[in-house]
Amino acid sequence: LRPAKDQEGSDPGQFVVLHVQSPPNIAAGLNPGAIPFGGP
Repeated sequence: LRPAKDQEGSDPGQFVVLHVQSPPNIAAGLNPGAIPFGGP
C-alpha cells in the first residue's frame, strides 16, 4: 500500500492511458458486443 502522494504521481498517468486507450465510445465502436463493462 502506497501513500496517496505516490498514487497521485503514478495513478493519473496510467488512469489517463487506460481511459484514453479503451473509452466506452471507442470500445463500443470497435466491439459493440464484446464489452463486458459499458461504463458511465
